[in-house]
Amino acid sequence: MSTLTNLLHLPAVATLKGALLAGSLIVGVSPAWAGGGGPLQQSRYLEVREVQGNVTSQQQPVQVGDRVQARATAITTGEDSGTTLVLDNNTGTVAVAENTQLAVDQVSTTPTGGQQTELSLQEGELRANIQTLTNPESSFRVNTPAGVAGVRGTEFSIVVLPTGETRVTTFEGLVEVTAQGQTELIQPGYFSQLTPGQPPTEPRLAPEDTRLSLQFVTESGVERLQVTAIVPARSEVLLNQQPLPVSPAGEVSAVVDIPGDRLLRMVVRDPFGVEQVYELALPRMTPTEPETDSPETTPTETESEQIEPRETAPNQSLAPIL
Repeated sequence: MSTLTNLLHLPAVATLKGALLAGSLIVGVSPAWAGGGGPLQQSRYLEVREVQGNVTSQQQPVQVGDRVQARATAITTGEDSGTTLVLDNNTGTVAVAENTQLAVDQVSTTPTGGQQTELSLQEGELRANIQTLTNPESSFRVNTPAGVAGVRGTEFSIVVLPTGETRVTTFEGLVEVTAQGQTELIQPGYFSQLTPGQPPTEPRLAPEDTRLSLQFVTESGVERLQVTAIVPARSEVLLNQQPLPVSPAGEVSAVVDIPGDRLLRMVVRDPFGVEQVYELALPRMTPTEPETDSPETTPTETESEQIEPRETAPNQSLAPIL
């Protein structure tokens, strides 16, 4: 038995797809913090810069130009939807993926000029790019059901599954994750897993590639293709324009028909709308002699081939790789 195996690399920078929408200004007022030495609330906010699809706050549509100030203001994105928030001082951006529930807990300024931003990600995914914070009282934190991620200047992503399980990945700079009184420092190219009620895992090297395996099988004398892959969580996978089932952990396993022209086009679309396209011309197979006690589904032999990844914008077609 042999397989077609390839390591698929996903792009390092994610972007939101979709057009910008004209918007209005919505301002909420948060109460000032009382007491000496505590943060003094000023007119700080996060501004909505991009909107795609169904994005709401306080059950009202979110539009470009809206300013989010209210304490505990929640933002919800629907299917195939997303938004980008920008800190009022242009020191950072937060890209919010589809099917995400994000709350803005705090945007405040301390008496010494420190700027503090605190978000809560209940479910879904965000990717933040925060400039270096020079004031020692400045902070940027994201709370999740499993723990807290804090940064002082970095690019990172957080994925929270419906179970509360959380994965924090660092692309640049450093991220501290804390849970159950234990803190781990995540360096670029590494991730840590957080499970509710448990301390964070020791940072591990983040896989830069998506692994795909294709294997020819026969079912009742008909040649078909077994597709197995691991893709980024919450990704969408299309094979010849047909969606494949993806588990919450990003696992793909399906048996599909082989097209008559034996050309495959696989699209992996991450939650931020970034796509990679892979194309392959399948070789003709020479079936092996089945054994008398072989199961109904048996593999056929093939030579290993490499599937070349090609990045593309949504709906951009590519010529087959022959």
